[in-house]
Amino acid sequence: MVPAVKGAVVEVGPAIIRRVSPDPEVRVDEGLAATALAGIDDTTVLLDERPVGVVMLWHNVIASVLGLHRESVTIVHPSWWPEPRVARVVDAAGRIAGEVVAVPRSRLLARRVPEPATVIEIADHLIAVAGHGELVTVPGPARDCEAVAEVAMSVGGPAAQVLIDTADGIADADNIAGAVRTALIRRGVSAVSARIDDALLGSPQPEPISASGRRAPAHRRWRRVSPQVVAAASVAAVMCGVGLASARPRTVAPAVTADATSLVEGRIAVRIPAHWDVERITAGPGSRRVRVTSPVDPDAALHITASYVPGEMSSATAHVLWQAIARQPAGVFVDFRPSDQRGARPAVTYREVRVGRNIRWSVVLDGSMRISIGCQSAPGREDTIREACDEAVRSARDLHGTDAAP
Repeated sequence: MVPAVKGAVVEVGPAIIRRVSPDPEVRVDEGLAATALAGIDDTTVLLDERPVGVVMLWHNVIASVLGLHRESVTIVHPSWWPEPRVARVVDAAGRIAGEVVAVPRSRLLARRVPEPATVIEIADHLIAVAGHGELVTVPGPARDCEAVAEVAMSVGGPAAQVLIDTADGIADADNIAGAVRTALIRRGVSAVSARIDDALLGSPQPEPISASGRRAPAHRRWRRVSPQVVAAASVAAVMCGVGLASARPRTVAPAVTADATSLVEGRIAVRIPAHWDVERITAGPGSRRVRVTSPVDPDAALHITASYVPGEMSSATAHVLWQAIARQPAGVFVDFRPSDQRGARPAVTYREVRVGRNIRWSVVLDGSMRISIGCQSAPGREDTIREACDEAVRSARDLHGTDAAP
């Protein structure tokens, strides 16, 4: 159920910051919004060539878009944002407003249709699919629209109402939305466009999204908040830090977000920590793989790779891996176990020993895929990766099933 939308509504991310209601719309300058959003996970950013604390910057950005509307505020944020990121914006608003509610975009947009919906959010470096309590992200600037359509089918099924969110400020969002819609149509599913402005009006009938993009947004009155105004306010706030500490009391609704998200890579999906960094490794030693690294501990990482092996049995998997290990230098791959258990499922396991780190590999079969999850940590620090590792191994699956060709 969507939390009640209270007071002023502020859209934060993925590319812009603006007060949606009440009128007139107030929009933060594009460059200032980019600086605040890019630095949201940091402690200090450069604004007009001066270092500014990120906490203070966000306080002043939110204050500038709220204006005098400070009794209560609803923060609408990307559904795939990690909890610390949402908490930073909620805390900034909480220093100003008496009550703060945080609502993911997908849950707000779902108000547009009476039945449970699947919402596709397009961002600069990923596409997120949310529905039925599940959130899946398809990373990469190329945005694999076929993979997005497969995920939408997996999350919502062919009968689900699909909404495509093309947020302002996302490059080529309309064309990407059209490509996703075309991929869904090939699977017998229709999709319609969705906008935050329309969702706040209640439940108007969605408009179809064409292959070339969405309809033009309705005209709105708006004014711009410049970086100079916020920079000056940030400096003034630093000089008056004691006053900020005594900001008005507030009640803050818990941020609605997931601690983990589903990474989609080709045919497979794996649950990973939502705020970890995702990188594709296509060169150097080892197989082509995805590396997912903790933002606070570079030694803690997941390595994910997969092969299409229709009909392969676990005994054959163990044999293939043992032959590959036997060709490597002694002492690099140890503790080989052809029949083991990881993440509450059968797995072939072994340990890779490198300078300064160990990688515990678990190889599982699902559908037509052999999925390998490597859990990296510093020697003796397996606790730093254990929870993420267990969840990744437990959740790894073939999105296409056993019979589908690659």
